[in-house]
Amino acid sequence: MNKPVFMTALLFSAIGFGAGIGVHQIYTQPVRELLEALPLSVQTSESTQCVSTLRLLRAGNTDGAIAILETRLDGALIGLGSLYPNASEKARLEAHTDGALRVAREYRRTYPHESDVRYAGAVAAALAIPTNSD
Repeated sequence: MNKPVFMTALLFSAIGFGAGIGVHQIYTQPVRELLEALPLSVQTSESTQCVSTLRLLRAGNTDGAIAILETRLDGALIGLGSLYPNASEKARLEAHTDGALRVAREYRRTYPHESDVRYAGAVAAALAIPTNSD
């Protein structure tokens, strides 16, 4: 395994994880600048993580790529867990949120993953949200 590539990829993965945490922070620290910067930050992180993951895959480091994607899934689940309770039924339907949570639950049942201990509770709570697609 190419350690510098893996460490770089892990760094960018952490940035994406932070984007999920950022969604949670919006509801606990509503700051106008944060709200304005969040969409740009998410897209920046998304493109950087894609490049990092692709580099790992092209280098044959599937374990590193999987680690990045698992961390990204954790971040997305934390964000969904923060947003879901306050979202209208219409918004949930338009965003296909129930289906996404169902697919994530099925995936994690098939491929268990130990989330970072600091965020494991938030990930587990998101996966436990009852949805209409259950």
